Amino acid sequence: MPTQSSRGEGALTSRGNIMFDHSSPTLTAQDRVGDAQRLVAELDRVATEDVRPEMPRLFAQLVATLRQVDADNLFALMTDRTGRPRAFMLDALPMLGTAAGMEVMRTMILEGSVTSEQSDRWMTSLALVQEPRLDMVEALEPLVASRDVRTQTILGVSALVHHLCKRDEDCKRHQAVTQLDGSIENLLGNDCSADTPEARVKVLAALKALGNAGLMVKGSAILRACYQNSADVEKAFHVSLNTPIKSLELSGGLHLTGAEKHANVLIRLDDREVVNIKGSLTKDEYAAALRYRPQLAIRGPSGPVFSLSGNLNMNKDKHKYAIHLVISDLFETPVTLSGTVDETDGTYMLATSMNSYMLKGSLIGAFRYVGNEFEFRTNTKYTIFDGPQHTITVNTKMWQQVDGFGSVYNATMTTRVSMSTLHLGLR
Repeated sequence: MPTQSSRGEGALTSRGNIMFDHSSPTLTAQDRVGDAQRLVAELDRVATEDVRPEMPRLFAQLVATLRQVDADNLFALMTDRTGRPRAFMLDALPMLGTAAGMEVMRTMILEGSVTSEQSDRWMTSLALVQEPRLDMVEALEPLVASRDVRTQTILGVSALVHHLCKRDEDCKRHQAVTQLDGSIENLLGNDCSADTPEARVKVLAALKALGNAGLMVKGSAILRACYQNSADVEKAFHVSLNTPIKSLELSGGLHLTGAEKHANVLIRLDDREVVNIKGSLTKDEYAAALRYRPQLAIRGPSGPVFSLSGNLNMNKDKHKYAIHLVISDLFETPVTLSGTVDETDGTYMLATSMNSYMLKGSLIGAFRYVGNEFEFRTNTKYTIFDGPQHTITVNTKMWQQVDGFGSVYNATMTTRVSMSTLHLGLR
């Protein structure tokens, strides 16, 4: 108990123990709403005076306060504001990590009251929730079941399920988890077929999401059907290019069935056959590693130009893939091409060596496919017998433009050929 003692001119208050009371007063829901309103107003006032040092502290207090607000009051706080105060609330919402916050996100997305960019940012933040609860999955499940579900929603929610099932190995017993996983599997259809580029992207996102979640409801049969699509796919193409001087024509077809892919391309110049290209890519289903066997034959008017065969060993080891190819009929002697492909952040780096009785050298390059753009760069150095070194560089870029009338593909290619005057035969 505090006691009074007197020394000199004034009385001092002393304590009988060193225990402190850190208990917080009991706050009602209305108290928390009032605190949030006050913090948003203070943030708005501070923001009008440029960026102030107290803004991070105020924003952190806002996030902490909103974590204690229920879904109804949180939704009211979101919808009652415009301009900068609304922006503060939108930025704080994905940082709450509460079921109430996710319920509000779901409602606003389904109502269309936020932009697709804002929705994607919210869904991306779900991967940062390390200890999700079942009520969070229940709040977001209707988003995945919606007809116009976005790919980022599929991936973000599947990351949430991954963290939930990591802590609860029997998570499949929960109805919300099985319903969500079933909605993702439904995006695959019967065999992963897709009629449009947008549908194909969604199928690929669903496959990635199932891998993220680490569970399936319908089992592996649907994945097997995706790979062993019994329906053959055949596509023919024909392109003509006429100039005042030359007429160029490309025609051919693609045949896809099961693990085999075949292509045939015929190139004509001024109604005369220039080259005929035939190729195939077959997956070796019985190999221990994931292995593809490509074959390519190019024939000119006077006979074979060259052929290619070999193995692409896709047994992934730290983002690296092994390559072993044999190119025949080139300079009338087989050429062995061996090397690796190294994948980093979506860019594939190619490093190979060429070796034969008369041809030696190296081929390095890189290719990257992002969205509707494809880039490919190579640098080839070779010597014939022990002659001078030749260098061929190729830079290619292709991109797709989509308008109301369909798709247009544009491409640029730059090729440089040089020959060194030095004696650089490789051994």
